[in-house]
Amino acid sequence: MKICVLPNGEFTTHRKLVPRSSLRARSSRVIRAATCSDCSPKMSKAASDGQVYKSAPASPEIQRLSIEVDRVLTTSPSGAPTTREGWDIRAYPPKQRATVQTARKLARKLSYLHGGTCERCWLQGPQCICQQVLPLPFRHRLWIYTHHDEVLLAADTCKLLLAAYPGKARLIVGDLPKHEEELFQVLQRRGNKAFVLFPAENASSFAKLAGLSSAADGSSEIGVTSHPLSSTRETEDEVPEEWDIVVLDGTWEQARRLNSRLPASARALTLCPSPRFAHPG
Repeated sequence: MKICVLPNGEFTTHRKLVPRSSLRARSSRVIRAATCSDCSPKMSKAASDGQVYKSAPASPEIQRLSIEVDRVLTTSPSGAPTTREGWDIRAYPPKQRATVQTARKLARKLSYLHGGTCERCWLQGPQCICQQVLPLPFRHRLWIYTHHDEVLLAADTCKLLLAAYPGKARLIVGDLPKHEEELFQVLQRRGNKAFVLFPAENASSFAKLAGLSSAADGSSEIGVTSHPLSSTRETEDEVPEEWDIVVLDGTWEQARRLNSRLPASARALTLCPSPRFAHPG
C-alpha cells in the first residue's frame, strides 16, 4: 500500500491485494505522487473517482509512524534475500518478531486511510471533528505511549491530544524500537522533570511531585508548594517549568504491559490518591 502526497497537499491511497501464500506484508509508503507511476498519469481521474480526499492538515505523527512502519517492513532479516518484502516471520530473530508483527498490523491499519478517512481525527469525512478541535496553549510535552491496537481506532481519544497540542504531543507506539528509544531517552535524561500517569503501587501524588520539584530547585518556602503543571507564574522574571508527561493508551492489561517496558527510573504519578481508584489487581 502506498500513501501518495499530491502537489496540492491532498492524499491518494493505493491498496494492492497480495495472496496469502506469498507471505508478503502490505507495507505503507509515503511518497510524492509526482514520482509514483500509479499517480502521475491518473491524478485528475483519481479526484473525479473520489479516490483523493482533502481533509485536515496532514498529521506529522501519522506520517512519522508510516515511515517507521515502512522501514521495519523493508529491512530484510539477516541472510534473507533483499529483493522482496514480507519475509516469513520465522526468518527474523526471535527478539525482532514482535516488532515485525506490530509493523504488519499497523501497515494494515494505515491502508485504511483512504476513501475519506481523516488522519488527524481518524473518522470518516462526514464525521470529521477537526474543525471543533482547536490548538490549545501548553508549555509541557505529552508523550502518548500507545498499544498498536489503539492506533487509528475511531473510538480512541488520544487523537484529541495530538490535535489539541500540535508540536507538544508525540505519538509513541509500543514494540517499535525507534519510537520507544526516543521516549526512554527522554525519561532518563529529564529525571525529576518527567513522569508517567499510571496508578502504580509506588505512584506519587501531584502534591508530592510539587514538593520534590520545589526542593530540587530551592524555589519554594517551607510548607508552600505550587501545582507542578500550573500555567501561572509567581513573578514576571520566573521561567516556568516544562514537564515531560507520559500518558499510557490502551486497555488496563495493555497499559500495565506498556508501563513494565518503561525504564525502572521512570516515576509514576496518580491523579487520584484514594485507594478505591487504584488499578485492578
